[in-house]
Amino acid sequence: MRQYQLVYAHGGALHRTDMEPKIEAAMATQDYEGYDWMDAYHYSIQFLRQDIAQSDFSTLRQLTFPVYLILGRHDWNVPSVQAAAWLDSLQAPAKAVFWMEQAAHGTLEEDPEDFNRILLENIPLE
Repeated sequence: MRQYQLVYAHGGALHRTDMEPKIEAAMATQDYEGYDWMDAYHYSIQFLRQDIAQSDFSTLRQLTFPVYLILGRHDWNVPSVQAAAWLDSLQAPAKAVFWMEQAAHGTLEEDPEDFNRILLENIPLE
């Protein structure tokens, strides 16, 4: 969590500066009333920690299905440059990287219009 806080503080998790008021407004709704993000994190990580620690996609070189990545250009929480490099080395029936230039880790939240446009114009439904 400390790593995320540092990445967030330097724009690597959320790039757009106009997002803070939107986040604060969302957090003020009844849906998030009393919601404790740290409790949610600790609850989830107890089930996911082992799988996360054992997951290593660096040696994965071939998949039998299409792979599309929508990456935030400023994402340093999960470095998008590493994801793009991994996709370059991957063999798949179809693959593509779509860059969101004004986003970091939260591509959907930071620019939902661009995210949806990428999906609708570039990702086949088959």
